[in-house]
Amino acid sequence: MRSDTDLRRSPTRVGRGLAWLLSLVAASSAAAQTLPPAGVSLNDLVIEWMSGNYATPLLCTLDREPKRGLRRILISPVRRRTQYREALVQFADLEAGGAVRCFSEIGGHAPNIVGDLTVRHRTTKTRDTAMRDFKAELKRKRGFELDIVSGRLEMTEVGGAGPAETLDLRGGKLRIHILRNGSDAMRLLQDLPSPRKVMIEIESKQGRRLAFPASLARPTKGPRRTPGRG
Repeated sequence: MRSDTDLRRSPTRVGRGLAWLLSLVAASSAAAQTLPPAGVSLNDLVIEWMSGNYATPLLCTLDREPKRGLRRILISPVRRRTQYREALVQFADLEAGGAVRCFSEIGGHAPNIVGDLTVRHRTTKTRDTAMRDFKAELKRKRGFELDIVSGRLEMTEVGGAGPAETLDLRGGKLRIHILRNGSDAMRLLQDLPSPRKVMIEIESKQGRRLAFPASLARPTKGPRRTPGRG
């Protein structure tokens, strides 16, 4: 099972050419002072803002004792040519071998989730008002809603109880928004130093919902998309 030590020690690193954007991540009211490059859309800005290595704390029962661990979620721009820019949301294996079960401190069991989703903001056209639109939406909603273009998540109960479930999320929604101080989710993340603490919510086309309070370890461009996945 993965420890939270590496998250605590991970330094924040600025992505190449994105220093102007990182002033927006601390709070929804922050404003960037430098204009984005020409030819940028709201979709581009949203993807750069949300990209990074996130983690959500878990407790797993191992040797009859609860052990702390992390669920890893990596969000990175897709490195392939498409008409509109997309992001890849990857769920890493919990690696909780030997654990009987895993659960969240704010309630509910936590299955092992593996897979990836390709997402895109619905506003994809280049506009002169992209930065203004970005700041307005971030201030109003504290985050963004994106369309799930493709992807599946495979969920299995930790400890091997029950069959695996594959959730097809194509046509669904991914929402990511900054948590409010004092919320249960924010208290769950209070021991994890981070430039941004968010709720990542996934909803299938059929209405199935998953939610992950998550702390950003560091912005990152991440790996290239694996051919044939999703």
